[in-house]
Amino acid sequence: MKPVSDSEIAREYRVLRQNMSIHAALRDEYTRKAKAAEIVLLISSLIFGVTTFAGNNFFSFFGVSAEVGSIFLGIASIAALTSSLIILVIDWKGQAALHNEATGRFHEVLQQFRVHRTSQGSWCEDQKPSLAAAYEDLHRNTINIPNRRFSGLKARYLHQVETNTLKDSHPGCPLIILSLVVSIRDAIKALKSIFNDSSQRNDSNS
Repeated sequence: MKPVSDSEIAREYRVLRQNMSIHAALRDEYTRKAKAAEIVLLISSLIFGVTTFAGNNFFSFFGVSAEVGSIFLGIASIAALTSSLIILVIDWKGQAALHNEATGRFHEVLQQFRVHRTSQGSWCEDQKPSLAAAYEDLHRNTINIPNRRFSGLKARYLHQVETNTLKDSHPGCPLIILSLVVSIRDAIKALKSIFNDSSQRNDSNS
Protein backbone atom coordinates (compact mmCIF):
# COMPACT_ATOMS: atom_id res chain seq x y z
CA MET A 1 0.00 0.00 0.00
CA LYS A 2 1.18 3.50 -0.74
CA PRO A 3 2.11 5.73 2.21
CA VAL A 4 -0.56 8.05 3.56
CA SER A 5 0.32 11.44 5.03
CA ASP A 6 -0.81 12.69 8.43
CA SER A 7 -2.64 15.59 6.80
CA GLU A 8 -4.62 13.23 4.55
CA ILE A 9 -5.67 10.98 7.44
CA ALA A 10 -6.62 14.05 9.49
CA ARG A 11 -8.71 15.33 6.57
CA GLU A 12 -10.45 11.97 6.21
CA TYR A 13 -11.18 11.96 9.95
CA ARG A 14 -12.81 15.39 9.71
CA VAL A 15 -14.83 14.34 6.67
CA LEU A 16 -16.02 11.20 8.45
CA ARG A 17 -17.30 13.20 11.41
CA GLN A 18 -18.92 15.76 9.13
CA ASN A 19 -20.58 13.31 6.75
CA MET A 20 -21.83 11.07 9.55
CA SER A 21 -23.59 14.10 11.04
CA ILE A 22 -25.01 15.07 7.63
CA HIS A 23 -26.33 11.56 6.96
CA ALA A 24 -27.92 11.55 10.42
CA ALA A 25 -29.56 14.91 9.69
CA LEU A 26 -30.92 13.62 6.36
CA ARG A 27 -32.15 10.44 8.07
CA ASP A 28 -34.06 12.46 10.66
CA GLU A 29 -35.45 14.86 8.03
CA TYR A 30 -36.72 12.10 5.74
CA THR A 31 -38.16 10.23 8.73
CA ARG A 32 -40.13 13.31 9.80
CA LYS A 33 -41.39 13.86 6.25
CA ALA A 34 -42.40 10.21 5.84
CA LYS A 35 -44.30 10.24 9.13
CA ALA A 36 -46.03 13.50 8.19
CA ALA A 37 -47.16 12.03 4.85
CA GLU A 38 -48.44 8.89 6.57
CA ILE A 39 -50.35 10.95 9.15
CA VAL A 40 -51.97 13.05 6.40
CA LEU A 41 -52.97 9.88 4.55
CA LEU A 42 -54.34 8.30 7.72
CA ILE A 43 -56.39 11.36 8.68
CA SER A 44 -57.75 11.74 5.13
CA SER A 45 -58.71 8.06 5.02
CA LEU A 46 -60.43 8.39 8.40
CA ILE A 47 -62.43 11.39 7.17
CA PHE A 48 -63.56 9.46 4.07
CA GLY A 49 -64.55 6.47 6.18
CA VAL A 50 -66.59 8.49 8.65
CA THR A 51 -68.37 10.64 6.05
CA THR A 52 -69.16 7.63 3.83
CA PHE A 53 -71.23 5.99 6.55
CA ALA A 54 -72.57 9.14 8.24
CA GLY A 55 -73.46 11.07 5.09
CA ASN A 56 -74.58 14.70 5.31
CA ASN A 57 -75.66 14.20 8.92
CA PHE A 58 -71.98 14.20 9.85
CA PHE A 59 -71.56 17.79 8.65
CA SER A 60 -74.89 18.90 10.11
CA PHE A 61 -73.78 17.69 13.51
CA PHE A 62 -70.90 20.23 13.35
CA GLY A 63 -73.11 22.97 11.93
CA VAL A 64 -71.53 22.75 8.47
CA SER A 65 -73.55 22.80 5.27
CA ALA A 66 -73.34 20.00 2.72
CA GLU A 67 -71.68 22.36 0.21
CA VAL A 68 -68.91 23.30 2.62
CA GLY A 69 -68.59 19.65 3.54
CA SER A 70 -68.09 18.76 -0.11
CA ILE A 71 -65.31 21.33 -0.40
CA PHE A 72 -63.73 19.93 2.74
CA LEU A 73 -63.89 16.42 1.29
CA GLY A 74 -62.33 17.68 -1.94
CA ILE A 75 -59.41 19.13 -0.04
CA ALA A 76 -59.07 15.91 1.93
CA SER A 77 -59.06 13.86 -1.29
CA ILE A 78 -56.31 16.02 -2.77
CA ALA A 79 -54.30 15.68 0.44
CA ALA A 80 -54.78 11.89 0.39
CA LEU A 81 -53.74 11.63 -3.26
CA THR A 82 -50.69 13.86 -2.75
CA SER A 83 -49.52 11.99 0.34
CA SER A 84 -50.03 8.64 -1.44
CA LEU A 85 -47.90 9.76 -4.39
CA ILE A 86 -45.22 11.04 -2.02
CA ILE A 87 -45.14 7.74 -0.13
CA LEU A 88 -44.98 5.66 -3.33
CA VAL A 89 -42.84 7.82 -5.63
CA ILE A 90 -40.56 9.98 -3.49
CA ASP A 91 -40.22 7.22 -0.87
CA TRP A 92 -38.99 9.31 2.06
CA LYS A 93 -39.06 6.23 4.28
CA GLY A 94 -36.70 4.42 1.92
CA GLN A 95 -34.39 7.42 1.79
CA ALA A 96 -34.39 7.57 5.59
CA ALA A 97 -33.41 3.89 5.75
CA LEU A 98 -30.51 4.40 3.32
CA HIS A 99 -29.15 7.38 5.25
CA ASN A 100 -29.62 5.49 8.52
CA GLU A 101 -27.50 2.67 7.11
CA ALA A 102 -24.91 5.23 5.95
CA THR A 103 -24.83 6.80 9.42
CA GLY A 104 -24.10 3.39 10.96
CA ARG A 105 -21.35 2.61 8.45
CA PHE A 106 -19.73 6.00 8.92
CA HIS A 107 -19.83 5.47 12.68
CA GLU A 108 -18.07 2.10 12.33
CA VAL A 109 -15.23 3.53 10.22
CA LEU A 110 -15.00 6.58 12.46
CA GLN A 111 -14.54 4.27 15.43
CA GLN A 112 -11.61 2.62 13.63
CA PHE A 113 -10.01 6.03 13.22
CA ARG A 114 -10.61 6.85 16.89
CA VAL A 115 -9.20 3.55 18.16
CA HIS A 116 -5.92 4.06 16.31
CA ARG A 117 -5.64 7.77 17.10
CA THR A 118 -2.84 8.64 19.51
CA SER A 119 -3.04 11.06 22.42
CA GLN A 120 -1.13 13.58 20.28
CA GLY A 121 -3.91 13.57 17.67
CA SER A 122 -1.97 11.61 15.04
CA TRP A 123 -2.27 8.02 13.78
CA CYS A 124 0.02 5.01 13.92
CA GLU A 125 2.03 4.75 10.74
CA ASP A 126 1.24 1.08 10.15
CA GLN A 127 -2.53 1.73 10.47
CA LYS A 128 -2.77 4.63 8.03
CA PRO A 129 -3.07 2.53 4.82
CA SER A 130 -5.86 0.35 6.24
CA LEU A 131 -7.72 3.40 7.57
CA ALA A 132 -7.43 5.14 4.20
CA ALA A 133 -8.69 1.97 2.46
CA ALA A 134 -11.68 1.76 4.83
CA TYR A 135 -12.44 5.42 4.14
CA GLU A 136 -12.31 4.93 0.37
CA ASP A 137 -14.43 1.77 0.48
CA LEU A 138 -17.02 3.52 2.65
CA HIS A 139 -17.54 6.37 0.20
CA ARG A 140 -17.60 3.99 -2.75
CA ASN A 141 -20.36 1.78 -1.30
CA THR A 142 -22.54 4.25 0.59
CA ILE A 143 -25.38 6.46 -0.65
CA ASN A 144 -24.16 9.91 -1.68
CA ILE A 145 -25.21 13.14 -0.04
CA PRO A 146 -27.30 15.10 -2.59
CA ASN A 147 -25.14 17.81 -4.17
CA ARG A 148 -27.87 20.42 -3.87
CA ARG A 149 -28.09 19.79 -0.12
CA PHE A 150 -24.42 19.35 0.71
CA SER A 151 -23.36 22.99 1.10
CA GLY A 152 -26.27 23.91 3.35
CA LEU A 153 -25.92 20.80 5.53
CA LYS A 154 -22.15 21.26 5.79
CA ALA A 155 -22.62 24.88 6.87
CA ARG A 156 -25.16 23.80 9.49
CA TYR A 157 -22.78 21.12 10.80
CA LEU A 158 -19.86 23.54 11.08
CA HIS A 159 -22.16 26.06 12.77
CA GLN A 160 -23.15 23.41 15.32
CA VAL A 161 -19.50 22.55 15.96
CA GLU A 162 -18.64 26.19 16.62
CA THR A 163 -21.70 26.62 18.85
CA ASN A 164 -20.83 23.50 20.87
CA THR A 165 -17.25 24.74 21.27
CA LEU A 166 -18.55 27.97 22.77
CA LYS A 167 -20.94 25.96 24.94
CA ASP A 168 -17.97 24.15 26.50
CA SER A 169 -16.48 27.52 27.48
CA HIS A 170 -19.80 29.10 28.52
CA PRO A 171 -22.04 26.26 29.77
CA GLY A 172 -24.51 28.61 31.43
CA CYS A 173 -25.31 30.55 28.26
CA PRO A 174 -28.38 29.43 26.26
CA LEU A 175 -27.59 27.69 22.98
CA ILE A 176 -29.74 30.10 20.97
CA ILE A 177 -27.58 33.03 22.11
CA LEU A 178 -24.34 31.18 21.39
CA SER A 179 -25.69 30.26 17.94
CA LEU A 180 -26.48 33.92 17.28
CA VAL A 181 -22.99 34.92 18.42
CA VAL A 182 -21.43 32.46 15.97
CA SER A 183 -23.60 33.80 13.12
CA ILE A 184 -22.72 37.43 13.86
CA ARG A 185 -19.03 36.66 14.29
CA ASP A 186 -18.83 34.77 11.00
CA ALA A 187 -20.79 37.48 9.17
CA ILE A 188 -18.32 40.12 10.39
CA LYS A 189 -15.36 37.98 9.31
CA ALA A 190 -16.91 37.43 5.88
CA LEU A 191 -17.58 41.16 5.37
CA LYS A 192 -14.03 42.05 6.41
CA SER A 193 -12.62 39.47 4.02
CA ILE A 194 -14.77 40.77 1.15
CA PHE A 195 -13.79 44.39 1.79
CA ASN A 196 -10.10 43.50 2.10
CA ASP A 197 -10.17 41.52 -1.17
CA SER A 198 -11.95 44.39 -2.90
CA SER A 199 -9.39 46.90 -1.61
CA GLN A 200 -6.48 44.74 -2.74
CA ARG A 201 -7.95 44.38 -6.24
CA ASN A 202 -8.49 48.14 -6.45
CA ASP A 203 -4.90 48.78 -5.34
CA SER A 204 -3.53 46.34 -7.89
CA ASN A 205 -5.56 47.94 -10.69
CA SER A 206 -4.54 51.48 -9.82
